[in-house]
Amino acid sequence: MCSSHSQYPKKAQAKQTNVTWEGLARSGWGGPADVASQSRTYAFDRFDHPILKEYHRKASRKTLLNTVTKLQQELEELKEVIHYMQGVQDVQNQTIERLLSVHTLYAEVADLEEGHEDVTSSPEDEFLA
Repeated sequence: MCSSHSQYPKKAQAKQTNVTWEGLARSGWGGPADVASQSRTYAFDRFDHPILKEYHRKASRKTLLNTVTKLQQELEELKEVIHYMQGVQDVQNQTIERLLSVHTLYAEVADLEEGHEDVTSSPEDEFLA
C-alpha cells in the first residue's frame, strides 16, 4: 500500500509562525484590547444583522413589558389612594354638614336666649292682638 493511500490519513501539519507581541506592536496592532474594541465596534455598527435585530426586538419587547407592568402597578396604587381620598372627602363633607347644623341650632338658641323671638307667641296670636 502506498503511503499516500494509507489507511490512516496524515494529520495536517500546523503552520508555525514566529509572531511575537513586539512584532505585533511594531505593526500597529494594539493587542487583545484592540481586538475586543474592534469586534465590539463591528458588532454595534452592524445593527442590520438579522440576529442583532431579533435580539434587540426581544430586548425592547421585554423592556416595554416590564415598563407596562410597573405602570399598571402604579395605576392600581393610585386607584387605591383615590378611593381612600374619596372616603376622606365623604367624612369631611359629613363633618361639615354636622358642624353647619350644630351652628344653626346654636344660633337659634342664642337668638332665643337674647329674646329676639318669643317662643310662646305665634303668628296667630299677633293677628288676634
